[in-house]
Amino acid sequence: LLFAAAITNLTFIQVVQAQTYRQMPSNNHTIAKSGFVQRGAIITSDGQTLAESVQQEDGTYQRVYPNGSVAAHTVGYLSTRLGATGIESRMNDTLRGSANYANWRNALYSLAGTPIPGSSVVLTINYQMQRAAEAALDGYLGAVVVLDPSTGAVLAKASNPSYDIEDIASVIENGDDEASPLVDRATQLYTPGSTFKLVTLSAALDTNTATLDTIYDSPASLDIGGQVVSNDHDAEYGEIDLRTALALSANTAFGQLGVQLGPDNLVRYANGFGYDKSLGQDF
Repeated sequence: LLFAAAITNLTFIQVVQAQTYRQMPSNNHTIAKSGFVQRGAIITSDGQTLAESVQQEDGTYQRVYPNGSVAAHTVGYLSTRLGATGIESRMNDTLRGSANYANWRNALYSLAGTPIPGSSVVLTINYQMQRAAEAALDGYLGAVVVLDPSTGAVLAKASNPSYDIEDIASVIENGDDEASPLVDRATQLYTPGSTFKLVTLSAALDTNTATLDTIYDSPASLDIGGQVVSNDHDAEYGEIDLRTALALSANTAFGQLGVQLGPDNLVRYANGFGYDKSLGQDF
């Protein structure tokens, strides 16, 4: 019985859970082993290399960053001691060549575990837009996200303060920094805020609860559901139509609209926009 239990346990670990362990960002053994494999590059949509591997004299490959720490939170760091984050973690199998099925030979090598050069990963991020977003954030705490509205492609995603990818060890050692440079403020910190008005408005128009011309009284503050909802800077807008309420981001008007829609409709339409779902991206 003990022998059977040992065999069962080993089979579970080495077969059933093997892929899970290999993909763990904290699996330093896998990262160390991949040091002898030419890891693929991470490239922007307009051809700028954000990360690539350069061979050293001892035959290992070192990760270098030709454009410095541009898009650091998205690219992520890769360390034998600290693990991996960002695209380095999310696309690890592709970057280190273990999921390379470009041709039959690579597929066989991948299945056999034979080291092959990794594949590059091309991001939707535009280098020029990314640099502009990071420059705009200089001196501020905050985030900038630029999307292609027709496809949802992320053209830029910046968070400030950022960090030096090449000096990640010292950044983590100073982990008590109040500025929290390792936190991606674009995806990990801020709630939707007034952007949720677009979900509320879409639900209202689609369910015929209101039109863009429906009039709402928008005082400076209003009791909604036992909580005080206030407009920014306590602005009082008076009677305005829904189109104007969206332009002014009138909280009290949209609070009333939310009550009209009811919780079931709000949740249903929020889920339709992707809330409570995994986006399948490195967010």
